[in-house]
Amino acid sequence: MDNKRKQTWIILGIWVIVLIAFLYLFFIISKPSEWGINSNIKFVSGIIFGIGYILFFIIQFKSKNITKSKNEHLIKYKSTNSTLIVILMYVFIISILLSIVYENNILMPASWMWFLAYSTVLLTFIVNSGFYLWYEKRIK
Repeated sequence: MDNKRKQTWIILGIWVIVLIAFLYLFFIISKPSEWGINSNIKFVSGIIFGIGYILFFIIQFKSKNITKSKNEHLIKYKSTNSTLIVILMYVFIISILLSIVYENNILMPASWMWFLAYSTVLLTFIVNSGFYLWYEKRIK
């Protein structure tokens, strides 16, 4: 397994773990309607998210010296474009679903905006890593 592929698997693993921890905090430890008022849960989520970013940046910093071939640029281009489409669809679908669920209510819990923000970032890293691994296997 080449170095870039190994790093991509590690990045994918980091963000999947962060996503699982976030979903556990959001849906199991605290309910969505209560998450916004529970500052401890938001703080713990931020810490977990921060640890994910620190590990991600360490891996990115270590991989700075890797030479990039034309194939790698093509793989990055395709994975980034595919990720953009998936994330745009995700944000649109979640926004519409929240609108439908809360259309008869006066207020929607603000915690859903936190959920949308966190989950969009997490899914971006996960989907991009997944597409990178998929395109790398197909192109190389």
